Parts: sequence; C-alpha cells; structure tokens
Amino acid sequence: MNSAVEDLYEKLWERFKTPLSPQNNPEFLEKMKLASPDEDGALHSTVGGLLMSCESPERFISNAFIQAVCYRRRSSYYFIRKPEIIRQETGIHPY
Repeated sequence: MNSAVEDLYEKLWERFKTPLSPQNNPEFLEKMKLASPDEDGALHSTVGGLLMSCESPERFISNAFIQAVCYRRRSSYYFIRKPEIIRQETGIHPY
C-alpha cells in the first residue's frame, strides 16, 4: 500500500479537529494516527486514515470495511443491529 496524505479527504478528517488540535495539518494527521512517516520522513496515510477519511479506500485496500456496533445497555445482549445504526445516523433504511 503506497498512499499519500493527499489521498485523505480533508472534509472527512477535519471534523475531528478541536480548538486544542495542532493547527499544522500534517502534525494533526500524525497525532490522530491517520498518517505516519516512513523511514525517509515522508508522511503516508495509515490503514485507519484510509478507512476513516479516504473517498475511495478500496483503491488501496480491497474488501475493507468498518463495522459498527452500538449497545443500548452495558450488556452485549442489547446491541443495536447495523441497519438500525445506519437508519439512526442517516434516516435511511439500508434494505
């Protein structure tokens, strides 16, 4: 995988910035583990960076996806299924 920091879509990672975040974008990406320097010091996006903030992560990682689970209570017995999470976040039912 040879992806550059430019492969990360700024609108997707910028939402994680807070007033305490570094103003320098490369420093912010590195602190958030969305990018990492190689042995020559050049900054490249990480797997997490690609999954969280790349418009087309499948260009670099085939068959990659993020699966989220939300719990209603502390017990894993009361988990909300993935379609319900998508519907709550977007208002769209995935099926």
